[in-house]
Amino acid sequence: MRADAETAAKTVLEPAVAKEVCDALCQILREGVDVHRTVAAQALGRIADPDTVETLIAALLDEDEDVRTDAAAALAEIGDPRAAAQLKENLIGDPVVDVKLSAIDALTRLGDTDIIPVMQRLLQGRDDEMAWDDTEFFSTGWDEWVDVQVKAMQSLAEFGVEEAVADTVNAIEDEMGQDLTELGFKALAKMGPAGMAALAAYLDDPSAQRRRRAVTVIAGLDVDGVDAAIAKALQDEDPQVRLAAGTGLAARDATDARLALLLFDPNPAVRAAAVPLCARHHAGRITRLLDDGATGVQAAVLDLLAAEPGLVSASDVSERMREIAQGAAPDAAAAAAKALAAVTPHTSFELLAELAGDANKPLEVRLGAVAGLATIEGDEATQSLTDLLADDERQLRLETMAALARLAAAEWPNPAGNSLLAALKGELLAQPEPEDEEDSEPRTVAEPEPEPEPEPEVAETEEDAEPSFPMSTLESVMGAPSEAMDAAMDGEEEIELGEQDLEFLGLTERNIGKKVISLDAEVAPHQDVRRFAARVLGDLDGPDVAAALAEALAGTDNEVRLAAADSLARIGERAGEFEAAVFEALVASAGEAEKCLRLSVTRALGRSNSDAALKPLARRLRDKDTFVRAEAIRGFARLNAVDEKIVKYLGDEEPAVRLAAAEALGASGNTDFAPLLVDYAFAFEGYSCREAARILRRLDANQGSRLFLAALADPERKRTWKVAIEALEELDAVAPLAGTSAIARDT
Repeated sequence: MRADAETAAKTVLEPAVAKEVCDALCQILREGVDVHRTVAAQALGRIADPDTVETLIAALLDEDEDVRTDAAAALAEIGDPRAAAQLKENLIGDPVVDVKLSAIDALTRLGDTDIIPVMQRLLQGRDDEMAWDDTEFFSTGWDEWVDVQVKAMQSLAEFGVEEAVADTVNAIEDEMGQDLTELGFKALAKMGPAGMAALAAYLDDPSAQRRRRAVTVIAGLDVDGVDAAIAKALQDEDPQVRLAAGTGLAARDATDARLALLLFDPNPAVRAAAVPLCARHHAGRITRLLDDGATGVQAAVLDLLAAEPGLVSASDVSERMREIAQGAAPDAAAAAAKALAAVTPHTSFELLAELAGDANKPLEVRLGAVAGLATIEGDEATQSLTDLLADDERQLRLETMAALARLAAAEWPNPAGNSLLAALKGELLAQPEPEDEEDSEPRTVAEPEPEPEPEPEVAETEEDAEPSFPMSTLESVMGAPSEAMDAAMDGEEEIELGEQDLEFLGLTERNIGKKVISLDAEVAPHQDVRRFAARVLGDLDGPDVAAALAEALAGTDNEVRLAAADSLARIGERAGEFEAAVFEALVASAGEAEKCLRLSVTRALGRSNSDAALKPLARRLRDKDTFVRAEAIRGFARLNAVDEKIVKYLGDEEPAVRLAAAEALGASGNTDFAPLLVDYAFAFEGYSCREAARILRRLDANQGSRLFLAALADPERKRTWKVAIEALEELDAVAPLAGTSAIARDT
């Protein structure tokens, strides 16, 4: 039966429509061809209507093994005890292993204890009372009984059968069988006290890996004997076993006094790993750990103090932290720099500034000092960070810019934000003469903006011509089918790449969203600072930020312009509007030759909350780049301007553009678009049927269901029935929707 929570997650169809859907799918499951019967069984499993149980039970005797398997899986989802008898018959008498596996799942979910003896026999070996496909091994070389063995073990564990402990241990110990250690240990954990005892016995196993796996499972139990088992594992000779025991114990009770043993473990890796687990509860030992001979342990303690500076008195640790910060171990020194800023912020500025600016120090230490400076409030720290922007080390410059961005996120205006604006404008670092610049790049030339073209008229179909697929309202809006559609219909063999292949190839041609910055690139500091400032300013909302980024759009450094456009898109997403000068700068850059720049500018225009953006967005609807066209469509959706202009892109040659158009129609809330979305589901051989159905589910599930039912009622459209069945599954499924479109999130 459907659980209340599942029913609440379901988009509710009108009762009459829901019944029609189930009746139609049941009829197909009884009478359809094999491929349709299979998808119908799968759909009924997700719809989980108890009124379909009898039909699904009958399908357990279907001549097609895939149908029997999917019917059993569907019955497992519904969980109706009426199915138990036939499921047991399939388990015993059906030779197909997949059917057996689905039957075991279903019967286990039903809690049918009658199968326990059968599961015990299957755990031991092939049950002679069962039907098996003896030819399968010779054709595949794989004994499918091992799959059944695992399923039987898991079933017995769900039932908590203590009598199965010995057989489970035997299966684990079978040298000729598969490795069942992890699965077997988890099964034993559910088999009561006997299972716990068997697990504890593995703490004496010669294999350290088995001992570690055993204690990991034991630590998650809440039964008698767990504490004793963990205590034993804490004394194990293998450090990984000791650490696994400590990790499990900390998850149960981080204040347990026994964890202190790990802080003084003979293995330094264990000591370091134990610090975040329990050291906060043993603050009196933290100062001693700062004198640990292993720098990894020191670094772990310092990281803890950076996160929780109140654990110790500053006077007890400040001098030792300063020593470590100036010491020879880079990892510990870097951690000490961050900890100093947290524990002694008022007295550590000068040392941190010295470490950050010392080019002779290891980069790791300097970066730690930068991270520390970023946590110290005050103009001095901000100025020290700003001075570092001229450093020759690129990673240091970028980390410093990121630190300034975090400081700038405070109430505007602030010194860090002013530094970023100055960096964007090129006011922080002197720019060399042009002949000295090796990395300068020419500005891309804007492509001429085409005049708006009239919408193409739909060609009338000749009376004696045979209608082409799809025969729909959508086709009348889109015009003639694409060449790809014709090729698909004609069955031309020369087509080698499918829609998904082509879309993937399109994705590989660009980086969507934020660009990954290479730390190895040779970039002049004055360029680097401007470019990175343009990137990070997109996360700030000061009144001067958008204007400065718009000014940068008119510059000559293409990297700065790309970053500025992306930042303006992010600002627009948060603010929803731009000042007039910023908007005009975006419009002026909308037709640039650089496609990534056009994409970001188009995205920003779509978030401008201004009807004036519709004209430049309309030009981008005809852009040669797939992603720019898709983004322009999303802009129309966000501006609530979805009409026939967008409808025609349901037939675009690129799947991403078609999907953007479909999502825009769905986000409009106009139920008149429902028939077009149904046609879109059928188009291009049903490539996007499930996405279309999910959109329809939000827009008008009842109308969409009726239209797909009409297709199922038409024998002339049998070749599209699989699409209709899958769409109905998405429209009426119990499970919550799988994801939400970007447009739906924004609106």
